[in-house]
Amino acid sequence: MDVGDKYGRLTYEGPAPRRNGRPMGIFICSCGSTVVRNTENVRYGNTRSCGCLKREATTERNYRHGMSKSREYSIWTFMIQRCYNPKTRSFKYYGAIGVDVCDAWKNSFEAFFNDMGPAPEGTSLERVNGKLGYCKSNCIWADDITQANNKSSNIVVEYLGRKQTLKQWAREVGLQYSALYYRWQRGWEAEKMLTTPSVKFRKNEL
Repeated sequence: MDVGDKYGRLTYEGPAPRRNGRPMGIFICSCGSTVVRNTENVRYGNTRSCGCLKREATTERNYRHGMSKSREYSIWTFMIQRCYNPKTRSFKYYGAIGVDVCDAWKNSFEAFFNDMGPAPEGTSLERVNGKLGYCKSNCIWADDITQANNKSSNIVVEYLGRKQTLKQWAREVGLQYSALYYRWQRGWEAEKMLTTPSVKFRKNEL
């Protein structure tokens, strides 16, 4: 490899210190970036740019679908950002604790849209299992109530063979959530908690 030789978008400028025993070289990319790359990868065509070629291909692929201004595209973008961009405010709740995106969705909006389809009005992307990442088998379009019921902080109560959150039971049996929560805190059994009529007692509902 001689100075001035071109390989794809890279022009060889000279050798660089070996890295992990592998030969490295200094290259100038046609986009203007100077990078150090494995000379063998460059020589055999495995590396053809500083990385701009892949970025351009991804951008072209994502915009080719004509949905760059759609709500689904915004949702996909925010999903990627909160999982992989440490500068994003919500990264600490996602990427920082290991929440990731499957390779198919990470690399292609089209794959994401083909799997999930259009987002119904009033819904957003929700993981069914909050301990797992974003992928077709773990995601749904969920409304606000579904998302609220899926939070790990919810209190789940089993009664008559059914498991529901305390808020769901409150709506079903017609009792105030505050009353059920008061009873739950005091260790009431499910049947007693859900079937005892509410009465006013000072400032608390029992």
